[in-house]
Amino acid sequence: MVCTTCHEIHQKVPAPGLLRGFPEGKYSVRLDLCIDCHGETFFEINPHSGKVEGESCLTCHESIPGEEDTATDVKVREKTIEVCDFCHNVKEKSHPENVASLERIPANLPRDSSGNVTCGTCHDPHGTAETLFFLRKRYIEHLEMSRYEYPHGLENARNCKGCHIDVETDKKKMRENLRFGGDTLRICLSCHGAMDSCHPVLMKPPPGMNEGAGLPLSKDGKIICTTCHDPMPDKGGGVLLRVAGREGNIHDLCRKCHEILELASLNPHSSMDDRGTCRFCHDILTETDNPELMKTSFISNPRLVCLRCHGKSNHPGGVSHLVTPSRPLPPEMETDARGRITCTTCHKPHIDTTGKEENPEIFVINAPSSSLCSACHEK
Repeated sequence: MVCTTCHEIHQKVPAPGLLRGFPEGKYSVRLDLCIDCHGETFFEINPHSGKVEGESCLTCHESIPGEEDTATDVKVREKTIEVCDFCHNVKEKSHPENVASLERIPANLPRDSSGNVTCGTCHDPHGTAETLFFLRKRYIEHLEMSRYEYPHGLENARNCKGCHIDVETDKKKMRENLRFGGDTLRICLSCHGAMDSCHPVLMKPPPGMNEGAGLPLSKDGKIICTTCHDPMPDKGGGVLLRVAGREGNIHDLCRKCHEILELASLNPHSSMDDRGTCRFCHDILTETDNPELMKTSFISNPRLVCLRCHGKSNHPGGVSHLVTPSRPLPPEMETDARGRITCTTCHKPHIDTTGKEENPEIFVINAPSSSLCSACHEK
């Protein structure tokens, strides 16, 4: 490998770092280029999970701790943020400004020699794989304290600063002094970004759809969080759906844009011949009739996909079943990506209703529902 293995010095439109693949659109972030050789896991050269005082230390440090000619204070190759940015693309993500107000970070967390906040302030680069994002324990304790500061309530004006730069009595001014330059999506994601979500954001309503009276879009005409949610309702605190009154039905919101009768005629479970209805649940569809070529993915966590239409009550028996099973399940009963029971563990998402309109087979095991229960529970 030489410099020109990864860098192309003659580019009509220079890419960042003159990296190959960017001008042609093959890559969009530096890590994509690295993955082509190293694979997605980077397991063998991950400096965070490497052996103590091993070769992987040289990824970030000028020398390996413990060497005879090495000083006790092992220097980082560049500024900390530059080292982290090489793999994590920190600058492009505007991190950490996109998740927290830096002025509130506890004073007892480490800074650089100039007293500035760096990646190592909140993250311990020598943490363990079991540590959430390698966050330092002291910072996690700080986060735990802040979780009780609910920004949508009106009990304490200090809570307003979760979304606003300052507090004003004029509601118009409050709508103008939002954080992140008024980017409401970034404001919402600063708290809700870790949610499994099937919310339709950052897309334009398709041609022919109703305008949705009272549902504001972004400046470029896209659906955002505040299209359907009102973070500052006129009557009381708390986020409300933009429906008629606090007791409004969610279907009232859907009717503002969708023709309900048209939606009711589309059954995503039984319309397997219509690829359009597959989009209710999937965002990637390939050769569904060829097991070797079939590849699908869900638009969100499968359970949340189901809950859009089937309600949010604990089911069955009034108990939450989104748990890891206590014993091995039959092969027909598949868990989600985290090994937990989900809706499709027991129910078939694709139902053959031909000639069985009254009692279609809805369980993955063709047996009474009690047989499903006994797969996990003692009789």
